[in-house]
Amino acid sequence: MKESALLTAALEYHALGWPVVPVDAEKAACATFKQWKRRPQTEEEAGGFPWARLHGLAVLTWPASDLVVLDFDGPHAEQVWREHAGIALPETATNHSGGGWTHRIYAVPSGTPRPGATNHQDPKRKIRLVREAEPCGEYRDKRTGEVKSCGVDMLVNGYFVVPPTPGYRENPDHPFEPGNIATIPQAVLNLARQQGTSIERGSEAPGDEWFSAAFRGPVPEGQRNETATRLAGVFLAKGHGVEQTLAILDPWARTACVPPMDRSELRATVQSVARLEAAKRDGPAALPSLDAPVVVLRKSQNQGDPIPTGLSVLDARMRGGMRPGKALVIGGTPFAGKTALGIQIVKAAVDGGCVAACLMADEGRESAIVRLGQQLGYARADLESGQDPTLDAMERDLAERAILFPDPDGEGDFTLEGVAEALVAAYPDRRKILLVDSVQTVRTRRAEGDQPSIRERVMDNARTARRLAVEHGLVVIYTSEVNRSWYRNRKAEDRSTDLAAFAEARIEFSGDTLLLLRANDEDPDLVEIRLPKNRLGTRQPFFLRMDQPRSLFAVVEGDPSASLRNAAEEQLIEKQVQSILQALQKSPGLTLTHLGQVVGGTRKAFLDAVRRVKDSGVVTWKQDGRAIRHYLSEVPR
Repeated sequence: MKESALLTAALEYHALGWPVVPVDAEKAACATFKQWKRRPQTEEEAGGFPWARLHGLAVLTWPASDLVVLDFDGPHAEQVWREHAGIALPETATNHSGGGWTHRIYAVPSGTPRPGATNHQDPKRKIRLVREAEPCGEYRDKRTGEVKSCGVDMLVNGYFVVPPTPGYRENPDHPFEPGNIATIPQAVLNLARQQGTSIERGSEAPGDEWFSAAFRGPVPEGQRNETATRLAGVFLAKGHGVEQTLAILDPWARTACVPPMDRSELRATVQSVARLEAAKRDGPAALPSLDAPVVVLRKSQNQGDPIPTGLSVLDARMRGGMRPGKALVIGGTPFAGKTALGIQIVKAAVDGGCVAACLMADEGRESAIVRLGQQLGYARADLESGQDPTLDAMERDLAERAILFPDPDGEGDFTLEGVAEALVAAYPDRRKILLVDSVQTVRTRRAEGDQPSIRERVMDNARTARRLAVEHGLVVIYTSEVNRSWYRNRKAEDRSTDLAAFAEARIEFSGDTLLLLRANDEDPDLVEIRLPKNRLGTRQPFFLRMDQPRSLFAVVEGDPSASLRNAAEEQLIEKQVQSILQALQKSPGLTLTHLGQVVGGTRKAFLDAVRRVKDSGVVTWKQDGRAIRHYLSEVPR
């Protein structure tokens, strides 16, 4: 999308009194917005986001604006509203969301108390007004496949995504314009307030007297886990799977338990019961082997010498390179080169005699193979266009290099375990590398039959990768997204710690060496590599430079980012100097405070620029009572 489309829309919404905030492809806000709940957003703030690099746009809801949204989710949401709420809704501005559902946009009456607020606390951003008693088989989460219940939410105290964000559109009969926005009925606001305490009952399941009483509730806090365990056992014993049992018990946990039982706690309980039921069917598990210390060390020595990564500084940090049975995690900022680095390390390991399988579940194997070709010295355009001479030459180059890319569309087992087992079966006597891109998008066999949350799936993927490394003596390398709080803030003191960058799904516990890539803001090809965890050696950071035509990293000596920072600061100060001279030429006699307001910029850069123009004699100052006024001097600079 062109910058002008998002920028124009942002300024138009702002002009109507609706603050805006950019969002990414996952609908997450790309900037903080709580300040605009307390004060109006300025036009400079609305237009100042880097719209050319952003995915979409959202408008803030009440109390930052006068807008609230009724979010109708699922194919039966309208019917659920009529049956459960029974409140007539006036026609109003309507958008259709990326999921195909409906946003009805209303204005709150002037002076309306905060919906759902108690004891002066802010309301939740999403208040569930009504929902189906049982999940709808026609409505699933697009990312996780999880079965969801159709229902209606009220969106307040946050934001809602609007056109021209990709996938979002206005209803042409009810466009999102001030004249089309109706006032939300008071009955809807009353319903929103009630949802803090009201309980929406699910349908009862058949059973004996205890079962019926337990399913109806209320179940007090001290009895929730025991009751959930017994109920889960009933449904699992009847042949229901984990996800089907969760779908049945989820409304019970929310409505019959007092206080409501957390869904993650319910899932853990159901899974624990499922494991016990499986143990009853399959018999007791095999006991682990108990090895003496020296036996363990001899086993590890049998793995051979370290495997070099091809980057001398990284090999030095890891005391020679990677070790079979260990996991290397590559995380970092978007577009920092995580995948390219992973392929480069794989190529170096294969050149040293290893075999490798590259499980490209994120951007696809074709793109990864193009990167590999670039690292071999071929032009990207020739690789992407499929020039026969280029492909023939690349085939000859790779004839002695066993770098394999599993087919995601084939009939085989394209899970993490399946690819690892295929690699081990094909090359039983060779040292093996498994590259996974990425831990967020790959699937395991457990996830194929189950539908956990995204966080649970990523945790399971990381644990499975580590288990496969140990079990089969593989080197597992996997790329990973990191927490946005690690790279969103430009100031180092405002960022989360390096180790916390992986903490969202506890990835740091499954990797032996963690690499964090951060591209330099002034020179994006310069990438700082940090090692928040390294069980194989030291953790000193270092720098690499990306050769874009070859998609290849090279080691950079020293700390080149320092000179870049100094150059950027010098450029900013010089810009401030010119602004000061222009301001004094136009308005002589400004005080330091007024001059700072006219020039703007950071306080440090402004004061450095003032000091520079005074030292050079270009600007002089005169005492005027208690004020000090500044003037351009006749002394040439």
